[in-house]
Amino acid sequence: NFSPSSINFEETRQTLFFGFAFSAGYAPFKYRGRISIAKWDNTSVGVQALKQNTTGMANTAFGLNSLVLNTTGSENTAVGGSSLDNNTTGSYNTAVGRVSLFRNKANSRSTALGYFALYGADDWEIGRETFNTAVGYGALRTYYTVKKVLQLLV
Repeated sequence: NFSPSSINFEETRQTLFFGFAFSAGYAPFKYRGRISIAKWDNTSVGVQALKQNTTGMANTAFGLNSLVLNTTGSENTAVGGSSLDNNTTGSYNTAVGRVSLFRNKANSRSTALGYFALYGADDWEIGRETFNTAVGYGALRTYYTVKKVLQLLV
């Protein structure tokens, strides 16, 4: 049951926050989401979506923790809980599905469609254009880079 009885608004520099209460089963839950209205043309809906964003522009985050660590990455689209969760500076990525492109930090131009798609994408701090595409449940889930293969051999 959804109860919009208490909707609270508080405006910050970049974000308009809203909150409401709902209950499922036996216990009431509190939900706090946010919708970005930044001058940077970002849109975020969901708990902690785009929470750390500083100067990243034209990002779209929809879902719990989607693009939560993004700071300067731009033109990313994350739809689904924890999609592009660890991205900080990567740009032009598209992640649709829960935990898709989860470990990506700085790489750009990848597309992941599906639950766990590209989950283990390259997590190097120094980004590069990877042009990866993964479609389907767990597609390229354990993506290994040269760095990771060398670590396994040593």
